[in-house]
Amino acid sequence: MNAGNILLSSNDEIIKLYSSKITSELCKYHPYILKLKKNLVGILTLLFVKSELNDEITNFNVIETKTGILGLGNKGNYIVTFKLKGKHFSFITGHLSAGDKDENFDKRVEELKEIFSNVITDKKKLKNLFYFIAGDLNFRIDLPKEKLFEICGQSDAQSINESQIMKILEKLKKYDQMNKVKQIFEGFNLSEESIKFAPTYKFTKGTSIYDNKRTPSWTDRILFKQDNNLKCKFYDTISLYISDHKPLISLFEINLY
Repeated sequence: MNAGNILLSSNDEIIKLYSSKITSELCKYHPYILKLKKNLVGILTLLFVKSELNDEITNFNVIETKTGILGLGNKGNYIVTFKLKGKHFSFITGHLSAGDKDENFDKRVEELKEIFSNVITDKKKLKNLFYFIAGDLNFRIDLPKEKLFEICGQSDAQSINESQIMKILEKLKKYDQMNKVKQIFEGFNLSEESIKFAPTYKFTKGTSIYDNKRTPSWTDRILFKQDNNLKCKFYDTISLYISDHKPLISLFEINLY
C-alpha cells in the first residue's frame, strides 16, 4: 500500500468480487443479508446477518477512523456497533501503525486506546458487551532477526519456512508484543485464543518462506472480550499465497440467553 494506490486506484471491482463470492458461499448454507459493506482503502469490512435476525438488530452505528499517509486512510479502523437480544456488540476491523521500534509499539497502543474509548464509553456496561478486534494490528515479536535465525540454527543468508518456525513456537511466544498489550488493557478483559500457528508475516509472496529481512511476527490477530458466554471454536491461518501475510479465520459461539 502506497500513496499512489490511495490517490489513483479504485478497488470497486475487487470489492464487488469479494462481496459477491462470500455472499454466494454463505447463502449455500443459510439465508444471509449483507448488512454492511465498507472499504477503507486496504480494509474491506463485510458484515453478514442471518435473515431471521435482521429485524432484531437495533442501535446500528459505524465509526470510521483514518490514519496513515497524510491521514488518507491506508491505515485506520472501522467500529461497527449494534444491539441484539439485549446484548451490545462491537466489531472492529483495523490496520494499526507499522514498524518494529519502541515508538511504533507505543503508537499502536495509543491507537488501541482510541478504539476502546469509542467502544467502551462506560465500563459499567462492559458486562453486557461482546467485542471483537480483527486485522493487521502490526504487533511484532521483540527479537532481532539474527537471534531468531540463531534459534532456528540458520544463518541470515538462509531462508526460514513455516515448518521450521513451528518447532520453536513456544519460545517465540515469550517475545510477542501482545503479552504487554494484554497487560495494558487488562481492565477491558482483552483476550485471544491460544496461538497454534506460525507467524503470519512477512512471507515472500507466493511461498511459505519468510522474508529474511524481517523478524517473522503475528501481526494479524483476532482478539475478543473474555466472557463465560463466549467460546472460540476455531483459530487458524489459511494457506493462501497472494500476499506477504497469511490470513486468519476464527469461529465463535455465543450464548445470548
